Amino acid sequence: MHRYIAGIVKEQNIPNVKFIHMLRPDGEAALSRGEVDAMTNSAIFAFKQIDQGYPLLDDATKHPNLIGTSITVVSEDYLKKFPDFPKIWNEARLKALNDLQSKPAEYYQFLSQLNGFTPELNEKASPISTIKDVPFTDDGLKLLDGTKKFLIDEKLADKDFDLNSWIVK
Repeated sequence: MHRYIAGIVKEQNIPNVKFIHMLRPDGEAALSRGEVDAMTNSAIFAFKQIDQGYPLLDDATKHPNLIGTSITVVSEDYLKKFPDFPKIWNEARLKALNDLQSKPAEYYQFLSQLNGFTPELNEKASPISTIKDVPFTDDGLKLLDGTKKFLIDEKLADKDFDLNSWIVK
């Protein structure tokens, strides 16, 4: 979310913005008390705030170059001990995706049990259609590369590196 908001501020040339890092619950509390003017939030928690009457200022889908992505990482030592792990992980991931695609109502009910939100809100925030059946899509790799570039440009990463050298398929 830091990359997203920093990117918006830079793109829109918004002056005098002070970023304060807070965990989501602290940010929500500070916003409700008027101690901060705005906050970033994601998915289901953003929908909850909108339902509570907070105005939506922006939507990440309008800025696809600033959207993040998720990855799974393991250490080199782990891969040395378990060299078949990437293959097994991706097979399990695909099997789980196929299962939840065949039982979407059960999936959203399961999410509801985990996070306490309604199945409908979980479906809106986490649609199954956003889960890819392959581990690395071209779009996902572009997002990772954009994140890497942001970290380097903002001096949040010490040095550049070859993203492909980190990918095990």
